[in-house]
Amino acid sequence: MQQLRAQFEQARLQTRARLLAALSPAHRTAVANIVGQLVLTANPNPRAAAQALDAVLAPAEKQSVVSIAEAERTSAKALMQQQRAVFESTMTAEQRAAMATREANRQAYMQSHPRPAHVADPGSIVLRTLGSFGDGDMHGHMMM
Repeated sequence: MQQLRAQFEQARLQTRARLLAALSPAHRTAVANIVGQLVLTANPNPRAAAQALDAVLAPAEKQSVVSIAEAERTSAKALMQQQRAVFESTMTAEQRAAMATREANRQAYMQSHPRPAHVADPGSIVLRTLGSFGDGDMHGHMMM
């Protein structure tokens, strides 16, 4: 489990570096100013900060931010699937069957109760990647 945490942390740091590298020097400075204001204010408003970031970023930077976030999501999913395979290899056949049944039930529920697709805007992705500001869910996603 510690190895998985270390892998997630390494991926997070790589994503952060890639995101910062995708921004022009002037926009990195603008991002620093917006994030700094968010951190220092008595009543932070992550939604307004995300909107301000969206207004600052160039279209190519926005696309890069979204692509970087998608790559991170894909990588995290692969790591979780690898860990699940390791975990399942330690289970008995009965335990694996029970887990498969629960997963099938979960999938059936998800199909009968569809959720609208969430599309994170580049500003929210930048905020989530650079740090947590109190408006994230347990997975670090901005809740707006």
